Amino acid sequence: MIARATVCCILVLLAFPALGQETWTLEHCLQITKAHSLTLKKADADVASSRGSCTSSWSGILPHISAYTDATRYSSEQMSFVQDSVRTSKNRYSAGLRLNQTFFNGGSSWAQLSSAKASLRAAEQSCQATKAQLALNVAETFYSVLRAEALADVAREAELLARRQLERAEERHRMGAASRQEVLKAKVELHRDMLAKMRQENELATAKSSLLLLLGKEPGTEYILVPPAEQGIDVPPLEECMAKGQQHPSILAYVEQLTSTHKSVTMAAAGRYPSLTGSASYGWSDVEIPDDVDRFKDADSWSVGLTLSMYLFDGLETKGAVQRAKASARDAELTLREMQLSQRHTVEDSHRRLLEAKAQSETADAALALANEEYRLAEERYGMGSLSFLELSDSKLALQRAKVDQVEAKNSVNVARSTLDEATGELGDLW
Repeated sequence: MIARATVCCILVLLAFPALGQETWTLEHCLQITKAHSLTLKKADADVASSRGSCTSSWSGILPHISAYTDATRYSSEQMSFVQDSVRTSKNRYSAGLRLNQTFFNGGSSWAQLSSAKASLRAAEQSCQATKAQLALNVAETFYSVLRAEALADVAREAELLARRQLERAEERHRMGAASRQEVLKAKVELHRDMLAKMRQENELATAKSSLLLLLGKEPGTEYILVPPAEQGIDVPPLEECMAKGQQHPSILAYVEQLTSTHKSVTMAAAGRYPSLTGSASYGWSDVEIPDDVDRFKDADSWSVGLTLSMYLFDGLETKGAVQRAKASARDAELTLREMQLSQRHTVEDSHRRLLEAKAQSETADAALALANEEYRLAEERYGMGSLSFLELSDSKLALQRAKVDQVEAKNSVNVARSTLDEATGELGDLW
C-alpha cells in the first residue's frame, strides 16, 4: 500500500509541474539560443562586414564627385627709398565641382566587385553552417537532459520495486516463509537502488546545468523539457543523403570563397593592362564675391580630360602578384576537394550510425517487453514460494537493465538523426 501511494504521488507531481518552472521544447531552446548566442551574433557581424565590403567595391566603378570652396586673404608690402612702404591686402574666393571616372583598369574594379559579392555569399553560407552546428549542439544537450531524466525515472522505479520487495520479504518473514537473510538482502538491495537513484539525479542536475549554460540562462533556472512527438525511424537512402551533404552550407561557403580567390587572379593581372581615367571640373575664382550672374560668368572656368597610363616595367610586381594569386587559387581548389571528400565520409558514417541506432531501438523495445513479462512471472512465482529472492532480484535487475537499454537506444536514435540532419544541411532549417 505504501509503495502504491508513493507511485501515485510521483505521478501527480509529474502531471502538475511546480509553479515557476518554464516549459521548453527543442524549438524553444533553439530560439533562446538564437537570441543570446554570442557565436551567432559574431556570424551575423561577419555577414554585415562582408555586405559593407561589397558596397565599397562599387567605388571602383561608379564616378567620384566632389565639391570644393576656398576663401584666402593675401597681404603684400612694397618697399621704397623715396616714400613710405605701402601694404596692400586682397581676398580671393573660389568654388567648384570635380568629377573623376575610371573607364578601364584591366578589369580590376569589376573583378573586385565580383570577389566581394562572392565573399558576401560565402559569409552568409558560413553563418548558416554556424547555425547548423550550434543547433546540433543544442539538440545533443537537449537530448542528453531527456536521457538523464529517463534514467532518473528508471532509478526511481527501481527503488520503488526494491521497497515493494522488502515489504514482501518482511511479510514472508513474519509468516515464517522467508529467512532473516532474505530480509537483509532486500534491505541491501534497496539501499543500493537509493544510491543509484541519487547518482542519477546528480547526473540529471549536471545535464540540466549544461543546457542552461549553452542557452545563456542563469544557474538554478527551473525548467521542464517537452520531448519531441514520437515518430517512426525513417532512414533516407544513402545516395540522397550524399547529394544533400554536398550542398552543406560549409561546402557552399568554400565554393563561394574559391570564386572570390579566382577573381584575385584577375585583379593581380590588371597591372599588365593600361588604365584609362577621365576627369571634368567646373569652377569659379575671383577677388570678390559676384553680385550678379554676369560677374560670375566672367570668372568661371571648366576643364575636361582623359588620362591613359600604363606600366612599361613595374619591377616584376605584377608577375609576382599573379603567381601568388594562382597558387592561392590552386590551394583553395585542393582544400575544397578535401572538404567534399570529408563531408562524404561524415554523411556515410552518420547514415550508418542511424541505421545502427534504429536496430538498437527495435532490439531494446523487444527486450523490454520480454523483461516486463519475465518479472511479472517472477513476482507471481515468488509470491507462491516457488522462486527464491535471489532469482527475483535477478529478474528485477534484468528489467532495470532493459529499461536503461531502451533509454539509451532512444537517445542514440535522436542524436544519430540530428547528426545526420546536420551533415546533410537540414538541421539549420529548424531556425
